[in-house]
Amino acid sequence: MDVCIDHILFLQQSAEDQYTAKVKRVGFRYNQNYDEGMGMLAKLATHHAYNLVEEQYLVSGEETYDTTTVENTPAFFTLASAKSGGQYAVNLTEHTCSCAFNQTMLLSCRHILYLRLNANMRSIIPYEAIPGRWLLADEDEEDVVSIENI
Repeated sequence: MDVCIDHILFLQQSAEDQYTAKVKRVGFRYNQNYDEGMGMLAKLATHHAYNLVEEQYLVSGEETYDTTTVENTPAFFTLASAKSGGQYAVNLTEHTCSCAFNQTMLLSCRHILYLRLNANMRSIIPYEAIPGRWLLADEDEEDVVSIENI
């Protein structure tokens, strides 16, 4: 009986240690309301980058666009917003958009997220397109591209 109790206490302590390490990891954010994509972004990107993309993520689900595929190039799209009247050119292969947010921040904008959401891509957020300046991990530590395959 003593051996069983010792083993249970050991397992409990191990679980607590794992949880503490996960929560106290530098730069790690945990929120139960995150969906899978935003949770992964919180683990990869800085707080500021996360906040910027989160704002775009929330808006991407609210707006609708008239989407047109550019001829002979299936990864190029033109989005026209009826609400704002703006038109945006999006390249899903390069994860680029003609909007000011994507051009200045180099992060996924609402237009890229909108297209990826409507294309039913595995992940709405293209993690491999996050520039190194926005990542928590060192270049030597993690390969962000491989995370897409998890």
